[in-house]
Amino acid sequence: MNARAILPALCLCYCFTVSGCAPYPGRVAASLKGPQLRNGVVGPATETAGGSREMIVWNAPDLNNGQTWAFSPNYSQDDIDRSLNLCPPAGVLFGEWKDVEKNQSQHVAPMRLIHGWSAASQFAGSDFWGTHRYRDWNVLLVGSGGFEQFAAPANDPNFADWSEVQDLYVQNPEIGRIIEVEWDSGFFAPEMAPQLGDETVVVGRWDFDCGHESATKSGEVKTTGFRSEMHAPAILISAHITKNEPSSLQTRYKIFAGSRSGPLDTVPLLFFFQRLWGTHINQLGGQDYSIALQAPQDGWRIASCTSEEGTPPGGRSKKIETQLQPSDGGKSLTLTLLAKPFNSGARVGRSMIVNAVWVPENSPGRQGAVKCE
Repeated sequence: MNARAILPALCLCYCFTVSGCAPYPGRVAASLKGPQLRNGVVGPATETAGGSREMIVWNAPDLNNGQTWAFSPNYSQDDIDRSLNLCPPAGVLFGEWKDVEKNQSQHVAPMRLIHGWSAASQFAGSDFWGTHRYRDWNVLLVGSGGFEQFAAPANDPNFADWSEVQDLYVQNPEIGRIIEVEWDSGFFAPEMAPQLGDETVVVGRWDFDCGHESATKSGEVKTTGFRSEMHAPAILISAHITKNEPSSLQTRYKIFAGSRSGPLDTVPLLFFFQRLWGTHINQLGGQDYSIALQAPQDGWRIASCTSEEGTPPGGRSKKIETQLQPSDGGKSLTLTLLAKPFNSGARVGRSMIVNAVWVPENSPGRQGAVKCE
């Protein structure tokens, strides 16, 4: 074998054994490829003088209705065993992700919704090339009240050995469990990811990461099981305060939706081909989605708003149309993702940014008459 043949063969063998071969998409800015700043104190990036409230309120559909697989607030062996029973011994290479729950009648996992705050947002350190077309973009999300139920025992570094997030607990010892949100960057634009401290809503596939097992800190048991996460999301919405003044508040909302998620369901012997051509499809089509975008505190109304196209997902997909209009007398904006015309398995997506200016309710001007353009 000559030198020209030996080098590619060595590179191929290297990529089979080393997890760091999944590449970055060529379109990604160099500034996003390195480590990003992490949030010292988890919570809103900017507090207003009048306090803060949720800027993203999910209206419909009720995706968590009838959810029966919630993890208990206390650590039980049943919660730990659940992931151990689902994840195969060779999960680090094959079958890396297993659905926490399945809709038995449809043989698909129902989409779930999580609301919280972004504590970190950046590329994964490395990903196995056989099950990733491109490197994942990861968001560490601290769930708000009621959404911690999606985080497994292994998600709490106070209980489990999760060394990568220990720095967050130095200044936030009370935050408890963290859930990771992962999306193959070939099908998600990192430019549309939340910034540190941004309020974030995620809709997508709730699963166990069978490559991330943790042990207890106390040593009482050998394992806390595998971490749960959202991989991959179908919808990711974040809110950020861009200007905070007594007479004016400006907010930016990023909205990203995409049914294609990358080669998540690879199987032994076929993963090489699935990496190149396969892709998991979130069941995004078939229904509309309604979200209220609000000012960061009560007593404000919309003064003006504009929308623009965001960075699109990779690959070809049909565009989901949207509606954006003031509601509740101008106290919020109602955003509707019109995905009902598509079948549930359609390859669809949408990326957009909404910029809004809010003023006190008693400010001059016609209330509720603003048109978003």
